[in-house]
Amino acid sequence: MKVLIFGATGPTGRELVTRALEKGHEVTAFARNPAGLAMKEEEGFHIFTGDVLQPATVDRAMAGQQAVLSALGPRARTGIGETPVNVVSVATRHMLEAMERCGTKRLVSLSSVGVGDSRGKRQAGPFFGFLQESILIPLFMKRQFADKEIQEEYVRGSKVDWVLVRPTALTDGPARGQFRVATSGETVPGRISRADVAAFMIDQLTSNEYLGKGPVIGG
Repeated sequence: MKVLIFGATGPTGRELVTRALEKGHEVTAFARNPAGLAMKEEEGFHIFTGDVLQPATVDRAMAGQQAVLSALGPRARTGIGETPVNVVSVATRHMLEAMERCGTKRLVSLSSVGVGDSRGKRQAGPFFGFLQESILIPLFMKRQFADKEIQEEYVRGSKVDWVLVRPTALTDGPARGQFRVATSGETVPGRISRADVAAFMIDQLTSNEYLGKGPVIGG
């Protein structure tokens, strides 16, 4: 499958690139700063240098793609300047518009527990759920999570086939292949490795199990 990956230079995005290639997909990594990938183009792997805030650039990258993986998020240190706090929602709108114009059907996008219909349910357990919703979000991440809410609204209102993946706290540990997935408010472990999140997201490219849903995952 021809897959376009946004947020490819971030820690989760790099896992997506690596694991998508391992699964045999033809991968195009969309990057504002390709140096952040520390990879070179080869057969089956392409790098598209562009800015998600420029719709025409996103359109060019989208042409011919069959699916999109997105691990976008605001980061203060990108090597070429700070990203705006609303980059996720703006970029998602541009991605969705380009997908509809180009006929790209499948979107698997990273979100977070505590967004959408997972908000207020403390699915990451009572301790982390309280920490996140009572301290971290209101004091340090209010604008970022507000932008994720807008992102999810755009996705849910689109015409593409979508999955919104909502992990608990992300770690840089190795993939364990053992994690829990919840779609009805069940509690899951309060953390999960980026490698496991990437593996789960890539599986959704060819599975309809969570289509049109926002699964919460933790492991």
